[in-house]
Amino acid sequence: MPLNGFMAPEAPAALLRWLISEENTHVTGQVVFIDGGTDAIFRGASNLRKN
Repeated sequence: MPLNGFMAPEAPAALLRWLISEENTHVTGQVVFIDGGTDAIFRGASNLRKN
């Protein structure tokens, strides 16, 4: 992982806990990457939308 090494299991657990909590009022139907930026680095600019 490019950002601070491997994550502890608590990191995705905290995200999941927040996603299912009442505090999350607007996030639905999204793909959320919690990979330290790996996906963005591998895909690079080739995956950007072209308007």
